[in-house]
Amino acid sequence: QNERLIATDLNTEGPYALTRNPLYLGNLLITLGVCAIAHDAILTALVACLFATQYRAIIAAEEAFLREKFGARFDEYASRVPRFWPRALTFPASTRPWSPRRALRKEHNPAAAWVALALLLLGWDARVERRSLAPYAIALATVGAVWLAVKAWKHSWHRGGFAADMKRRLRETAR
Repeated sequence: QNERLIATDLNTEGPYALTRNPLYLGNLLITLGVCAIAHDAILTALVACLFATQYRAIIAAEEAFLREKFGARFDEYASRVPRFWPRALTFPASTRPWSPRRALRKEHNPAAAWVALALLLLGWDARVERRSLAPYAIALATVGAVWLAVKAWKHSWHRGGFAADMKRRLRETAR
C-alpha cells in the first residue's frame, strides 16, 4: 500500500512458515473466487495472467529488499519456505498470538473492497435474472457502514482522533 518498503524484522512465523507470500496467495484465491462469481472462464484466465505478471514484479522487488536487509537469514528462510504455493498445510507453532483487532485495523480496506465487489457481481446476476436487488443493496450499505465505523475506530485509536487525523492528511496532501 506504500511505495516505500519497510521491514523491521523478517517474518517467518504463522502463515509465513508455509509460504513467503501468504497475503499475495490469499489475494489470488480471493480474486479467483470473485471471478468464479462472474461465471466467465476467459475473465478468470485473464485475471490470473495479469495477477501473475503484477505480483511477479512485486515479489522480486520485495525479495531483493529483504535479501539486502537480512542477508543470510533471508537466504536460509528462502531455501526452506516456498515462494508462493505451500508444500503442506501443517502450521508450525507461532510465538505471537493472532490478533483479530490488529487484523481488522490492517486489512479493513481490502476486506471491504472484496466483499463489495462480490456483492456487486451477485447483484448484477440478480439484475440479469430480474430478481430483486434489495438484498444486495442492503448488504452493500451494511458493508459501507461497517467500513466507515472501522475507519473511524482505527483513526481515533491510532492517532488520537478521527478529525485530527483527517486534518493532518489534508495538510499533507496540500503540500
